[in-house]
Amino acid sequence: MSKFTPGPWRTEGRYVLALKGKSVCELPRGGVTHAKVDKANANLIATAPEMYEALQAFLQLPHLFDDVCDRGTDCKVCKAILLGMAAIAKAKGRA
Repeated sequence: MSKFTPGPWRTEGRYVLALKGKSVCELPRGGVTHAKVDKANANLIATAPEMYEALQAFLQLPHLFDDVCDRGTDCKVCKAILLGMAAIAKAKGRA
């Protein structure tokens, strides 16, 4: 399993920081034209630990979907579960 810096993470300028100010990453200096994009990217990166935790919790509850899942090829629940499993695998370096 890949190890990563535990959350929560926060943004500070163009940095994403973990507990005790440990740097997770630094966004490039984008200048005026990229400042909004850099901030949006920093916000997305900073929420990664919470999203990872939420997705893992979601994937622990597949039995809740039995009543709404028809197990067919167009099943949106099955697709969501498969996408979630693929994302978790990618986060763990198994993609």
